[in-house]
Amino acid sequence: MKEKENRIIDVHQFTILAIFFGVGTSILIAPAPLAAGAKQDAWISSVIGIVAGLLPIAIYIRLSNRFPQKTVLEMNELIFGKWLGKAVSLLYTLFFFLLSVLMLGDIGYFLTTEVMPETPIVFIMACLMVVVIMAARKGPEVIARGAEIFFPWVVILYVMLVLMLAPKIETVKIQPVLENGFLPVLKAALPFLSLQEYVILMMIYPFVKVSKKTASAFYVGTLIAGVMLVIMVLLCILVLGPNLTASNLYPSFTLAKKISVGRFFERVEVIIGALWLITITFKLILTFFAMALGTSQVFQFKSYNFLTVPLGMLTIAMVLPAYTNIVYAMDFIRRVWPAYALTFMFVLPLITWIVASVRKPLKEEEG
Repeated sequence: MKEKENRIIDVHQFTILAIFFGVGTSILIAPAPLAAGAKQDAWISSVIGIVAGLLPIAIYIRLSNRFPQKTVLEMNELIFGKWLGKAVSLLYTLFFFLLSVLMLGDIGYFLTTEVMPETPIVFIMACLMVVVIMAARKGPEVIARGAEIFFPWVVILYVMLVLMLAPKIETVKIQPVLENGFLPVLKAALPFLSLQEYVILMMIYPFVKVSKKTASAFYVGTLIAGVMLVIMVLLCILVLGPNLTASNLYPSFTLAKKISVGRFFERVEVIIGALWLITITFKLILTFFAMALGTSQVFQFKSYNFLTVPLGMLTIAMVLPAYTNIVYAMDFIRRVWPAYALTFMFVLPLITWIVASVRKPLKEEEG
């Protein structure tokens, strides 16, 4: 496609995109369901979730090596045939759309709940969607450059947060380890794993400069994001305790309120707010871009740019019907989202890889 021409992103930029994507939603909302399910062992669940998340990425990389310069939707038609492939690809685009709706709702409800309660949520979402549409229209190269600019600030804010919370740590709150056995830990890891929807980066992967380090960049970005999330979960447990972490909608935001340096440097929860807003905004941009590009590929449009505005308006319009309130959304993420998301994150890519492996290689697959 023409969109791929002159839109090459560097390997290190892709690593940053993977970090932002992994941290994205999870750094703010993941600790609560983890603590609710695994109590003080929530950090173990997060480790399991991160390690388990490497398996789907191995499948993505194998598929990309066999079908270079192809997005996951383009692979579907080559592997499953035209009509079945389009049907599977359409399901992927619907998954991208729903994820965009949920993330836009996450941002809107967080800002109206914690930061700007008097501001209409639709206004906040519309302003953000303007930024998302503009970034998506510019393409992955500009998105990657933007992420590169913001990356040092994310690192600085994260390190500041960890260092200022270190004096508040109480190791007794993490004990006893595995008090209720290993099963609750495994159960809590599943919803956490489902928040790492790295399959969307398969829509960006064809734009990455060809290099021997491309595959390792995917793993490195995932692992760095994973370490950041595990540390955040640990801090929530060690500072707030498992019960307070589980009862808070945004435990990481509450965690930042505990910072107090010399009784004059206090109430700096804006640190976690800014950290989360940067990463989730880039995750939303990548997901929205994947939805727009995927829609154009399914219906064989020459460009995706003209789709961005109507898709953006549709995303805003669907937030309130789909995201009725934050409690409903959290319950949906805990009960429904794991099975739904893992279908696209793991099951369908695994089936695609198996079918591609047993087929005879065709000339068009190599192109």
